[in-house]
Amino acid sequence: MYSLDNIYKSFDNNQVLKGVSLEIPKNKTTVLVGPSGSGKTTLLRCINLLEIPDEGTVTIGELEVTAPKIKRKEQYDLRGQTSMVFQQYNLFANKTVLQNCMMGVQIVRKEGKVKAEELAKEYPNSFIPGQF
Repeated sequence: MYSLDNIYKSFDNNQVLKGVSLEIPKNKTTVLVGPSGSGKTTLLRCINLLEIPDEGTVTIGELEVTAPKIKRKEQYDLRGQTSMVFQQYNLFANKTVLQNCMMGVQIVRKEGKVKAEELAKEYPNSFIPGQF
């Protein structure tokens, strides 16, 4: 399960996330919909701690971290339970979408090519904590 509790994130004077709380049950696909600039990407980046929330708690499976005092080891542990593929940018142009999706599993989880491809093809259910 993924859980966010009271997540706040600001950039300078622009408060992007204002007390966001939600739960995403295991094996459920969830979609974030909203206009450009509404905070969707910032929320996703806070889930995997590419952006550290100003305050709030992020829980993925058994891992729980509370901002803003998140230790580097906690960041790595939590990121080891997530994956993020960007739409249109930040993909490696010399690789297919499937190969881009496989990279995190191969590099972070040290899975072989066959297992990484199997998991990537089952996405999104393959990237649930405890599935590796």
